[in-house]
Amino acid sequence: MQLLWKLCYIFSEFYRLGWFALRCMTIGWYHSYLSDIVWSLDGSISFISFFLGEMTGVKTRITVHGTDIVWDRKIYQSVIPKIIAKMDEIYVISENSRLECFKR
Repeated sequence: MQLLWKLCYIFSEFYRLGWFALRCMTIGWYHSYLSDIVWSLDGSISFISFFLGEMTGVKTRITVHGTDIVWDRKIYQSVIPKIIAKMDEIYVISENSRLECFKR
């Protein structure tokens, strides 16, 4: 029974994340035509700014914190650092985060 609750929780989180991403993309699409840049302040949602930049042609920037680049999950590490590397400009919070960005 506990496994069933965990699966329900995981699926509900994916559902909420999907609606959040769709809402961000819709609002971001409208506002990106009114601005020069799309700036993401979190690495885990950098895919939204990347797709907005690709669709509209505006420059993309991201601020990377330590856990955005070093979180130890294989799926996360296979996707997010590659998207962050495709951003136009990357700003880091600390020297250690900068070194980890270069490493990954």
